[in-house]
Amino acid sequence: MSIFEYNEAEEKEKIRKAEYEGGFKDGIRQGIEQGMKQGIKTGIEQGIEQTLFSLIQKKLQKGKTIAQIADELEVEPAEIERILREHGVK
Repeated sequence: MSIFEYNEAEEKEKIRKAEYEGGFKDGIRQGIEQGMKQGIKTGIEQGIEQTLFSLIQKKLQKGKTIAQIADELEVEPAEIERILREHGVK
């Protein structure tokens, strides 16, 4: 084996390693971005759900029916019932 062959093989290995590390870093970055987007989406959904539950509780305390609450909050009665069930009410 000559010096030129050895250097060529060594250079190819360096290139492969750099490409791998670059791809790995890109993969990590993409994973973090996707995780943050999903986390934000989930947080917003949970916030909306918690707000609805709070409003439903207040309206129930005022003696309103599920149908009245659904009409006022512009959601289906089944959605009100689901939220109450998930929070252990009724």
